[in-house]
Amino acid sequence: KGIQKKKRSKLLYDEAAGEWRRRFGYKKANDDEDIPIIEATKDDKVGSDPFTKGRQEKKERVARNQKQQKENLKRIAKAGGKAALPAGISLVSDLGSGPAKERSTRRRHLKDEVILTMPAI
Repeated sequence: KGIQKKKRSKLLYDEAAGEWRRRFGYKKANDDEDIPIIEATKDDKVGSDPFTKGRQEKKERVARNQKQQKENLKRIAKAGGKAALPAGISLVSDLGSGPAKERSTRRRHLKDEVILTMPAI
């Protein structure tokens, strides 16, 4: 109905480096980790490393995002069953690999919780 997708460019101009760089991934544009100097603020403790703090914050953001993705998939699986899940994603309880004893202990620990696995790419 007249809605057209706009393709987003993979490249983005990085003002700090003065060149075109990728939007995501390796050597991405406007990357916080490429900053050679971070100015200290009055709130910073003496001896604290702002680079380590930035890496830790990024790890926390990534972990929170992965947790949210898993929660969304769990909600979809509980509401609509296996058919509602995207292709390539399956429930752990549906997997039949490994010895029977190992599977039963895994299921006992999981109980009624839904855990999703994605195939390796």
